[in-house]
Amino acid sequence: MNYFKITALAAIVSVNFYACKSGGFDKTESGLQYKMHTKNEGAKPVVGDIVVMDMIYKTDKDSVLFSTYTKGTPLEMPLQEPSYKGSVEEGFAMLSAGDSATFLVSADSLFEKTFHMEKMPDFIKKGSMLTFVVKMQKFTTKAAAEAADQALREKNKNAEVTETAKYIADNAITVQPSATGLYYIETLAGKGSKVDTGMTVSIHYTGKFLDGKVFDSSLQSGKPIDLILGRNQVIPGWEEGILLMKKGGKATFVIPSSLAYGERGAPDPRKHNEYIIPPYSALVFEVELIDVKK
Repeated sequence: MNYFKITALAAIVSVNFYACKSGGFDKTESGLQYKMHTKNEGAKPVVGDIVVMDMIYKTDKDSVLFSTYTKGTPLEMPLQEPSYKGSVEEGFAMLSAGDSATFLVSADSLFEKTFHMEKMPDFIKKGSMLTFVVKMQKFTTKAAAEAADQALREKNKNAEVTETAKYIADNAITVQPSATGLYYIETLAGKGSKVDTGMTVSIHYTGKFLDGKVFDSSLQSGKPIDLILGRNQVIPGWEEGILLMKKGGKATFVIPSSLAYGERGAPDPRKHNEYIIPPYSALVFEVELIDVKK
């Protein structure tokens, strides 16, 4: 649910403490209640660093609202400024790699100031406290994360031409690329209607990297996808290739990154600076044109 997204959560550089305990919890000067479970003496993240954390947060009745353990992958996000004094973001700055802690925060403030909701969900009691149980797995400085991402881009940019040429040779592809760089390999000639811009087509497809690893396929659901050509609903390499097909035909497209996801790639929304499609990735699509509609 959108109101449980944590992407806005962040940390401050430092937190001052004073000896105030309530129910076994300490309290920071800003009012954040916390209880440390595991504490190391290592470095702590600062604003802009990329943190990787496991997290559970729940209501005062112990109903779990969010858990990375259910998803099986930790949260990965950049730390930003806290959204209000005493917010859970402050707690992140307390944690070195390997540290774990529990934080208590006001549900009213969290939903209003962090999640920017005008009204809390009905199952959250006004005036109640939410419990965050957090374990800091690791963190990376912003500069290091950006450097690693730039290194990946340069590596892929330099490798794309070589790897594409190797794929063409290894698979004995003899067709010449189009002026844009698309390799169109017809595997079954269609006998139905020819495709044109503005038409709606139904497509079955399997998308692969040059090493053969599948990253997406309509065959998993068993349902073809529908799209209108000329509406920029798909990458340019698809548009160009499908326009060469007829209903019932099958083809393989070898698509350069310039006709796919280019230098930006397709970022993984679950992991900062990681990608579903890396930058400068040439792609291979096996395509079947199921139907054509005007």
